[in-house]
Parts: sequence; structure tokens; C-alpha cells
Amino acid sequence: MDYAFINAVKYWCGMLTLILLLYDVACQYYKKLWDRMGKYTQIQLPADTKLRFGIGLFHIHGHQDDCFAKFAPTFMDGVGEVAGEIGETTW
Repeated sequence: MDYAFINAVKYWCGMLTLILLLYDVACQYYKKLWDRMGKYTQIQLPADTKLRFGIGLFHIHGHQDDCFAKFAPTFMDGVGEVAGEIGETTW
């Protein structure tokens, strides 16, 4: 996941000012992201990368109540109405 995420961010850096990652388990994924980044020698996020993490609306309801307030895109400034589940709903 880290490899794919970092390479996607590197592709869009310079074009976007903020990257929003909606991921089923973003509440856990982001916690040690920076620790993992420090261990990688071949891949790195650009230093000026601004990240926000959220959980798609389909999966957020299976999480703890505090995850809903922190990670539901519904409550994030500038995100708008997004389900964050397009890959799975088309599948």
C-alpha cells in the first residue's frame, strides 16, 4: 500500500496542494505512516506533501463512533459530497 500510495502522490505533486486518501482503514493506516516513511530508502514522499485521511461512507459505519467524526468525508472542509467507494461500487 505504501509503495502505490507514495508513487501516486509523487505523480500528482506540483499539480495539487492537498492529497485526500479515502481508504477503508485510514484510521489505522495513517498512524504509523511517517515512521514507515523513515525506514524506506528507495521511495519518499515529497517534503511539502499535505495529506488528509478519510474513510469512505460505506465502510465508516463499521468503525467506532469517534472514527465517524474524524474520518467521514461528510465533515471535512472542502471535500464536498463524496462516497469514496467508486472502485467497489463499480465492481
